[in-house]
Amino acid sequence: MLDMARKQNGFRRERLVGLLAQARNYAEWNLRNHGQIPPCAMALNKDGIMMMVPPRIGTEHDKDQFADAARMLAVGYGAEAVCMILESWAVFAKRPGQNISDTPPSQSADRVEVVVLSAEIKGIAAQQIFTIERDDAGLFVELEEKMTPKFDEMEGRFARILPPKEPTDNQAQMARFVVAGLGYVVEGRGKNPIWN
Repeated sequence: MLDMARKQNGFRRERLVGLLAQARNYAEWNLRNHGQIPPCAMALNKDGIMMMVPPRIGTEHDKDQFADAARMLAVGYGAEAVCMILESWAVFAKRPGQNISDTPPSQSADRVEVVVLSAEIKGIAAQQIFTIERDDAGLFVELEEKMTPKFDEMEGRFARILPPKEPTDNQAQMARFVVAGLGYVVEGRGKNPIWN
């Protein structure tokens, strides 16, 4: 029995790593072709990858609504894994104990442009933070992991997207209705999330 649990855990970890790789490819493609990344919820289900981009994200309410819609995406489309793809500003302490919380990252002179990938599958969560490297003209060069810390867990509105238990068919149908009612469009991408 323990051997079976280890195999299942290994399989789930492999699926999560694959989803994170797809999310990174999506982020790099958007940066290379558009210079920015629209916030995106990526869900993996039996049919492949489902993706959803918010119609707007300018206010705190919009961000909360996007997080809630991502939860509805997971319920409505039977997601076994999800990944939130977010572009943001961050500030990292340059020395232990440094207080960096006085100024919002978007207003700090020490800010760094980052891509956050926050993924989860039953029993496992993983986060990756990449700095966005640009040339002197502001064009995307690459994503780097060079100065980003490693996290065991992420908290906040874009964490814990998967439902705690398997939704019923009625709950899934209602979740799809809510997502559509909020103005979100869910696209099935099969195995390839990149816009071709």
